[in-house]
Amino acid sequence: MTNFSNNHFNVGAIDWNDNASVRFGNDYDAYKLYNPWPLPNLAISFAENTLETQVNTVPPSLGYQYFRLGAYSPLPGNFSLDFSGVLKEQVCLILEDLVLDGLVDLSLNSTYQFLLDTSYHSPRFILHVSD
Repeated sequence: MTNFSNNHFNVGAIDWNDNASVRFGNDYDAYKLYNPWPLPNLAISFAENTLETQVNTVPPSLGYQYFRLGAYSPLPGNFSLDFSGVLKEQVCLILEDLVLDGLVDLSLNSTYQFLLDTSYHSPRFILHVSD
């Protein structure tokens, strides 16, 4: 997640591994450590799990999966999420913007731009993943 006005950014990772589980695992997942002011923060939660992580690894055999993405910033502005290099063949990635109530097919456009203000404190997006 990048802030266009000052180029500050924060990264997160989602991975698939046969040995991972849907619960937090020390070998495959990393807790979210929040950046200090004025840096933005991107946090990942698997499905209905409320634990926000920086790295979230799940088993690939689940078929349909979704991740909640929290986008937080102490400064309002124009931001982007960049999924380039993430897309794998035969995987469908759809980004749902919960504020704008819209869906983006990331196979058509791997970057999503959005306006973020400081009052939003819930996960802003849902990343839908299916085989």
